[in-house]
Amino acid sequence: MANEETYDCDALVVGSGCAGLSAAVTAGHHGLKVLVVEKEPRFGGTTARSGGWLWIPGTSLARAWGIEESPDQARTYLRHEAGNSFDAARVDAFLTEGPKAVDFFT
Repeated sequence: MANEETYDCDALVVGSGCAGLSAAVTAGHHGLKVLVVEKEPRFGGTTARSGGWLWIPGTSLARAWGIEESPDQARTYLRHEAGNSFDAARVDAFLTEGPKAVDFFT
């Protein structure tokens, strides 16, 4: 018979990749008791294999390094890359909220 333990939490996060750990940090920041479970022997999920790289234009980190990325230039680039899948509302949300998310996690 397996040893059974009970752990009470407000937020159960399944997986420890970027999305899971982002959810866990955000829930913890809001005062929730969080439990992260991972089936693999190491944390990180696919993010660990990919190196965790991402591009979010217009962050305060980029500006601190003297990198200025205008939302219009980023929108043009994304429109070109996405082609028929370009979603203007989603891109606008990314360009507005992405830098705020980076500041939060920093």
